[in-house]
Amino acid sequence: MAAAAAIVFLAGCAKDLPYAPETDPSDTGIAPAPENVFSIKVRVNSPAANTRTVFDGTDYSVEWEAGDALGIVISDGTDSKLYKFTTADGSDIFSTDEFAPEEGVSYTYYALYPYDEDFTVTDGKSNEVVDIVSGMQKSDADASHIDTPMYGKAQTVGTEAPEITLAHLATVIKVQVLNETGSPLAVSDVTLSAPGKALSGTFSVDFGTGALTTGTEEAAAVVSADNVAVDAGGSGTFFIACAAFSADNAEISVNGGAYGIAKSGLNFVAGKVYSTKVYCAPYMLRGIAFPSGVSPVMTQTLENESVYAWRAELPAGDLKISLPDGYVSVPSTGFGKPASYTADTDGSVWSVPEAGIYRIVLDTESSTITVYDPATDLKNREYSWNNTVDNINPYTAPVENLWMWGDFDNAAYKSIPSDDYMMMQSLASPYVFTYSGELRSGTVKFLVSNIQNNVYAFGAYDVRDEHKTDTKLDEVYIMVPGQGDNRYSRFQIPEHTNFVVVDITDEEKPTVVFKHVD
Repeated sequence: MAAAAAIVFLAGCAKDLPYAPETDPSDTGIAPAPENVFSIKVRVNSPAANTRTVFDGTDYSVEWEAGDALGIVISDGTDSKLYKFTTADGSDIFSTDEFAPEEGVSYTYYALYPYDEDFTVTDGKSNEVVDIVSGMQKSDADASHIDTPMYGKAQTVGTEAPEITLAHLATVIKVQVLNETGSPLAVSDVTLSAPGKALSGTFSVDFGTGALTTGTEEAAAVVSADNVAVDAGGSGTFFIACAAFSADNAEISVNGGAYGIAKSGLNFVAGKVYSTKVYCAPYMLRGIAFPSGVSPVMTQTLENESVYAWRAELPAGDLKISLPDGYVSVPSTGFGKPASYTADTDGSVWSVPEAGIYRIVLDTESSTITVYDPATDLKNREYSWNNTVDNINPYTAPVENLWMWGDFDNAAYKSIPSDDYMMMQSLASPYVFTYSGELRSGTVKFLVSNIQNNVYAFGAYDVRDEHKTDTKLDEVYIMVPGQGDNRYSRFQIPEHTNFVVVDITDEEKPTVVFKHVD
């Protein structure tokens, strides 16, 4: 039986049950119990009453199965003994023929699922018989390996049979592994670890509070995987069972720590299911818990396949940068300054002194890395021109995109530029813009705003209506910036062009390259 669920905790209400309950088969389908059998009723803290819970990744509640067994230690205040209660027909009625209560005696019933023949209770706490392990996952999104314990307690007097409400003792982490390595990934394990926390193993439980204790100071929760394949660009789902815990930080890693993501401010409650993601990529940031929605993966730039870049908000903390064969090891050169790096098994730690927007650029061809903090980060270019559309002169605006405009685009020619031909800003530099896609024959210029006329533009010449027609693929051409006659001058798009790179790093001599990329 697998037991874990996203549950709503409901208080169980004791209900008098006869020693040998007489049930009406026409009402419940349950045959009358023999007179020498003592029976109890069991509920699970879940929205579906009278059921246990099975975790399959989607549906958490099913009926008990015939043969399911509970271990129940029954104490009369002086002596206690373990009894095995089973359900013969999958109902919520569990019975034993080994115990018969006596009139006037107060009993405490300590219940534990699954049954363990070594289960004992002392001063309201069990011995270490509560097993929380994840086991082996054999295929993507398979949750059949999840098998987690439940516990409960009830008190009655005399022959009054208890109704015991069971609660969960473990939580389940649903991990989505995203493969961005560029090739199929065989997942051998997914691990959850937290400093000083025992997340798996054998525990004892306090029946008054549900608190788990163990002699182990620290233990990770691991789901082994039978080399479950995750396609390149795809994702796989894996399930980890662990003891409920709170921690300031933790890490979820894949394949022995080859990939991982840090987490902070965790509070995992028993009986609930939590979801998270782990990115697997050749170049990524490690060690810091990223804000929600921020990926730790460094992106290969479109303009240069040897350059990987990342730019987003980082909290303060220690940052490491992973490579396919280890981590980046660099001398401390400060922010905004390129440094040579080598790969090693440990890698250097970059200290992020305060939260803010950071940019990281890794050039794998030259083996250099540059980390920009908010003070040294490259800023957007700003241009001023006479905006006759809004009647603002001078009008100043930052350049975050460029628009391609010309007679190559029949739909937009002599009208406003289309966002279909908007060039995207590079992560590595705010001065580099790229367009990827098929382009038909025709002429083109580049605009800093989606205005067709009277806008700051990059043209071919500073001569009105003179177009550069001898353009070739992979040649670097200098553009003329401004709002003069240059905005009437355009470049002829070379045949087979499907990739364009504009670089405005040099404000006086910005460039354009037309390419064909397979």
